[in-house]
Amino acid sequence: MHAEYAPNDPFVTGETPYTITRILSSGPAGGVYEVHHRRLGKPFVAKVLSRSVADDREIRERFMRGARALAHLDGHPGIVTIVDLGTIGNWPPVPYCIMEKLEGETLRAYLTRKKGQLPPRDALRIAIEILRALGYAHERNVVHRDCKCENTFLHHQVDHGRVTKVIDWFDIKIITDLDPMTTATFVGTRTNASPEQIEGGRITPATDLWSVAIVLFEMLTGRHPVTEGCRTQGQVNAAIVKRTPDRLSHFMPDVPDFLDEEVFTALSRDPTLRPRDAFAFARVLESARQYYRLRAPGRNEATIEQAAPADRGPLDSSGMASREWPIAAGRGEGEMRPLTKSSPDDTQPIDAAGPDELPTLPPLARRKSESTG
Repeated sequence: MHAEYAPNDPFVTGETPYTITRILSSGPAGGVYEVHHRRLGKPFVAKVLSRSVADDREIRERFMRGARALAHLDGHPGIVTIVDLGTIGNWPPVPYCIMEKLEGETLRAYLTRKKGQLPPRDALRIAIEILRALGYAHERNVVHRDCKCENTFLHHQVDHGRVTKVIDWFDIKIITDLDPMTTATFVGTRTNASPEQIEGGRITPATDLWSVAIVLFEMLTGRHPVTEGCRTQGQVNAAIVKRTPDRLSHFMPDVPDFLDEEVFTALSRDPTLRPRDAFAFARVLESARQYYRLRAPGRNEATIEQAAPADRGPLDSSGMASREWPIAAGRGEGEMRPLTKSSPDDTQPIDAAGPDELPTLPPLARRKSESTG
């Protein structure tokens, strides 16, 4: 693995109190390292931009902006905590961010160990915890923009068991009343990106809900609901903006109708047709967890039916009623979004260029697209 910094390297001698102890990941954009604070004697994790990428002022400023926003989101247990921010060198100044060291593995690694799928209650719990963390950020006008299995960490706490943490907040979008919420530059991961990201449209909290639906679908089925079979960037882009998403019910015959519909709604191409907010989405998933719990032997059908959600009222991270996003729906502050229903994996190779036409789907997936299109 190539990295600009190596173990026992204090980044640039004398400039930081951190010494690298282990390379966690590295790529053209930068690296993630386990580091040791020499004065505190405590381990942390550092994310450092590469020197070549740091030469781009826009990327450098986006990294710093994301780190500062992350520092103001540390009140939620589902969001990784930042402890320091700085730069190395003079020109270009290379930004680095120091975060708490997590124990465990990414959701992608966990799924790989579990052969690509999780039991419904486990998958739903992880998705609920992701949504609560994102909802907390959305209330503070921060959109993650790159929610995926690789950016979800299953952290093992000594006293509290496993906690789902949303990580890598460095491509965030901060929404303000003066911000048109559009971007000419694509930011995120294309296989998990929403149609509005691909087309350069408005970035709102609903953008994250699309990505969470992708993550949940993958956990439950081991498949991608939109880009399955795509091998090129052009095919991925075309699928996201044109293809009708697969339904859970085509791979999970026993899925409750309300969960099948909710996930399909979250994958609506029109952001205003997706769930009202992250907490409302989480509330439906909570009902689905209850549904699967009540399916234990000895439960009758009448009891199971009680698990279906009676309403879609939003909850905040503590389970209490939540306010609406101030400008999330793009309809002005205080306006309500109507609760209208709409009728592959990042590790797979995606070429830098390729045809825009969609690949031929396997027979089952093709029937699904035809039946729901």
